[in-house]
Amino acid sequence: MILRSTLPVMMLILPFSAYGQKLPDLSGTWTVEQSRNETSQIVSRSDQRRGYTLVIVQTATELTLSLPRVPAETYQFNGSEKVFVHDYGDWWTKYRTLLKWDGSTLILKSVTLTGWWKDARPEDVSSQPTQLETTRTLKLSVNGEHMTMETLAVDEKPFNVKSKDLLAKTKP
Repeated sequence: MILRSTLPVMMLILPFSAYGQKLPDLSGTWTVEQSRNETSQIVSRSDQRRGYTLVIVQTATELTLSLPRVPAETYQFNGSEKVFVHDYGDWWTKYRTLLKWDGSTLILKSVTLTGWWKDARPEDVSSQPTQLETTRTLKLSVNGEHMTMETLAVDEKPFNVKSKDLLAKTKP
């Protein structure tokens, strides 16, 4: 009888206790170790998996990921979706981001939508056939000096890019 009455309470408490856990701090500048990355498809000859730098800024509530040639993406730790828009004059790009932890693995999901101001406002577009869906999985090494980032980007063509990079922390 006691077990039956405490089970619903435990089911409510356990998910919230995970929020009390200390999350790994991924903040810093990370540089890809070019000899240790894998890509299943190369986008173009001029973009053949060059080395790159990833900058992560982490606060108590958000994580911002900055990659070269791409606007920074911000994710919220509370599990809610973050939506932001970049205005490029005649056209816009809308990003929807979502973050979740799976044990010590960080999973970042984003959906990118693009449109012309003359055709639609970003707040009126929730999905489109040409959207890009990206999933990044980040795993920090035990000593915090290295991180593995697996990326899967999928669009409607289907244009799929899958990569796995080992990054070294170069600045805290």
